[in-house]
Amino acid sequence: MKRLILTALFMLVPFMSSAGSIFLTDNLSLAQFKVYIVDSVVQAELCVYVTSTNIEAWRKDHIWFYTDNQSAADVKIIFVKNQSQADLKVYFVDSIVMAGWKKSHKCRGRFQ
Repeated sequence: MKRLILTALFMLVPFMSSAGSIFLTDNLSLAQFKVYIVDSVVQAELCVYVTSTNIEAWRKDHIWFYTDNQSAADVKIIFVKNQSQADLKVYFVDSIVMAGWKKSHKCRGRFQ
C-alpha cells in the first residue's frame, strides 16, 4: 500500500510542479499575454491573488504563482505600461476570496 501511494505521488509531481505557474518576462516576443495593472477593482477584468505555492494556483486563473523557471511555467506574461496594449487588465488583491473574473473575457481558462 505504501509503495502504491509513493508511486502515485511520483507520477503526479511532474504535473503539479508547473501547475498554475506564471513566468514574468521582459521580452514582448516571449509573452503569451500582455497584462496591464489597473488602479481599482472596478477597472479590472481579473482580480489576482498571488500565492507562494504552485499547488494553490493549480487550475485557477485568478491565483498566480510566479516561477523563475521559464520552461516550468504554464503562462508567460509581460506587464505593459499602456492600457491599450494589454490583452488583460488585472488588479492584485490581498485576499483569495476577492480574486476572480470580474468580466467575461477571452483569456478565461488560459492561465491554468
